[in-house]
Amino acid sequence: MADDDPRWKERSETNGKPLHQRGWLIAASGLAMFALVLVVMLRMQSIEKVVENIGNLPERVAARMGPAGQGEVLPPAGPQLQAIRGLGERLSGHIIWSSNRDGNHEIYSINVATLEKQRLTDNPHVDFFARFSPHGRRIVFLRSRPEYVSVREALDWDVWLMNADGSNQRRLAERGFYPRWSADGNAVIFGRGQHVVRVDVASGQESIVFDNPADAAQIRFGDVALGADGNRLALVLEGGNGVIRDLEAGVTAPLRGEYVCQPTWAPHDAFIAYIEAVGHGGTRVMRARPDGSMPEVLMDLPGENSHEYFPQLSNNGEWLIWGAASEGHEHDRADYEIFVWKLGEPWESAVRVTYYTGNDMWPDLFIEPR
Repeated sequence: MADDDPRWKERSETNGKPLHQRGWLIAASGLAMFALVLVVMLRMQSIEKVVENIGNLPERVAARMGPAGQGEVLPPAGPQLQAIRGLGERLSGHIIWSSNRDGNHEIYSINVATLEKQRLTDNPHVDFFARFSPHGRRIVFLRSRPEYVSVREALDWDVWLMNADGSNQRRLAERGFYPRWSADGNAVIFGRGQHVVRVDVASGQESIVFDNPADAAQIRFGDVALGADGNRLALVLEGGNGVIRDLEAGVTAPLRGEYVCQPTWAPHDAFIAYIEAVGHGGTRVMRARPDGSMPEVLMDLPGENSHEYFPQLSNNGEWLIWGAASEGHEHDRADYEIFVWKLGEPWESAVRVTYYTGNDMWPDLFIEPR
């Protein structure tokens, strides 16, 4: 910043105040900001949700300041290991997810049948939100632009591609968030601020799928999911209001629930799944028809690990994979464990596949066709 820049003069005058005055200014500014945030939250959410969010503030502040500490891998044994092996007897495929078990968050893969684990990425940046292509041969994921950034910062990420074994990593697009494959596997759709963008995998050419008007409710955290038909677009707007927009007709329908997020489509748009901020552990996985109607609880795991997040349907639509924590909330800090469950079976039959005291997040499951 140049010496004659007026911003420098303004900053110098502030810094030139006596220490006790600067302290009062900082404290007053902090209180004013807290009061403003509280008013906005009360307008947009229930009292119970506001109280919960205030309780999560220290964790969220810590997430923006630096990465979470590394945890400890606890190899499963006895009934835990037997349940995982039983899962491998029922399906053949791979699970991918992001974990900080080797320091910073990297992408890992595990063969469900053999339990062989492989680290797919190895770099000082944060890698997460990995998604298998429809044929399972490629993975799209996010890599942070700076070495560390909280997953709440939706503009500091690039969209990357790699083969399913971690080879041939390359950047596909800059400044994208929550990338997902098109139904044919030829393109990736992601959020970029208030835009939903489609990028062709072969050419890298981008086009705008949806441009959210400046005077409309703003898209929250780039939380978007385009259906396989290329027409139904699920959006999460400020205040946790979910909607499904018919791009051709230009109309929207509500995605019903209290403070919803993380919408994801089942294959062939059979239904849409999403998180609602109520349930045994404060959240649960919901399911609704493609138009958002007839919402019902898909998963609300009883017991200790019942704070569900990161829902994803397997490529054949028969299995649900997600993360669940016993305490904490922040996506890249809390002790989330990865669970897999066959749709239609008792919730208690869900299989926990990770045992790590650090952070595991945003899994996906690809099942090999039989």
